Amino acid sequence: MQANNENTNITWSNAGGTGTYSYWSPYRGNIGVLRQSKFIADLMSGINTQFPTNSVDPRAPYIIRENPLGTYKGIRPNKGSDLLTNVNERPDNFWGGAFAITAAPGNDDACRYIFKNAPIFPIMTAAEIQFIKAEAMLRKGDRAGALVAYKKGIELNIAELRANYETSVPAVLRMNDTQRDAFLNNPTVVPSASNLTLSHIMMQKYIAMYGWGVTEVWVDMRRYHYTDLDPVTGQQVYREFAPPTGIDLYTNNLGKWIYRVRPRYNSEYLYNVDELNRLGAFAPDYITKECWFSKP
Repeated sequence: MQANNENTNITWSNAGGTGTYSYWSPYRGNIGVLRQSKFIADLMSGINTQFPTNSVDPRAPYIIRENPLGTYKGIRPNKGSDLLTNVNERPDNFWGGAFAITAAPGNDDACRYIFKNAPIFPIMTAAEIQFIKAEAMLRKGDRAGALVAYKKGIELNIAELRANYETSVPAVLRMNDTQRDAFLNNPTVVPSASNLTLSHIMMQKYIAMYGWGVTEVWVDMRRYHYTDLDPVTGQQVYREFAPPTGIDLYTNNLGKWIYRVRPRYNSEYLYNVDELNRLGAFAPDYITKECWFSKP
């Protein structure tokens, strides 16, 4: 995939029946209690130390939600809005309603991005492919090639958002060419080849796949064990990402982070018991066992 017209997307017909509407849609009503995280909000507000631009990423209003103050804030997993004591700092929900609202609206007029009833929903994009190339090239030592792929990944993501997801983004918040060019020419975002790091690549890939590529992003984060350090910079690859610890982890995790999803109880646990025994899938902490792709 080299261009957005080669992206693999799906859409919904809204023809009637649950399966004809997006899982994230207000019609389905599945995410009324979910809110954006502090990690993505800080990253797109220019206050994450990997991209300290001190300005809002022009993609922010396309993929996450502002609060009544017009800024971008998020919650900490299992902590809620504990740091947002000013209620006006708390983000709107993904459907455009106030922070405290969990009920789905009657239509998707205020919804943006993949949170509409029948959005263009990516399965794989050219931007994703470019970030995969960039990571591979950087690890191989081809810094110049990695930078070309990295910048192209951001460019493709911006173009995709502007082409497919401007509906319901207020005109005043829509990105223009001047904002796009300033963002791409900012060395904090697109550094020189000699200064490009894994953090640049993996965190821009995180943004480009926000909301739709969650499983693949989870693969990436598990490959870097959530908090692995970049051997070149000595900093976390996912700078400032803070997974839950202590009492915020499920008791049976035994203090460890999750690396897999337990099979459904009405499938393997009924019909494939011998294999699950072989894998140790009946162990209380089975979900913390690493998958093959995160091991040396």
